[in-house]
Amino acid sequence: MVGAVVAELPAGSTEGMAVLVLSSAQFYNFEPAALWCAAITTAIGGLVTVYLAQAIFTRLAKLALRTSSLPTGDH
Repeated sequence: MVGAVVAELPAGSTEGMAVLVLSSAQFYNFEPAALWCAAITTAIGGLVTVYLAQAIFTRLAKLALRTSSLPTGDH
């Protein structure tokens, strides 16, 4: 998630979390809630992405182990 936010910067995007973080940081003295909201939203998005990927990979691994023919040792 951090990589996605950082990747927005050199792309010249006019919308997105990176633009929100930068503009909020410039006006932090006047409106600190916007910067905190952007940071917390990015953190939650990162956590959701990690746990979703973990759940998908776990299910795929269990499915692969269930459907594969493992040697039993009986020759």
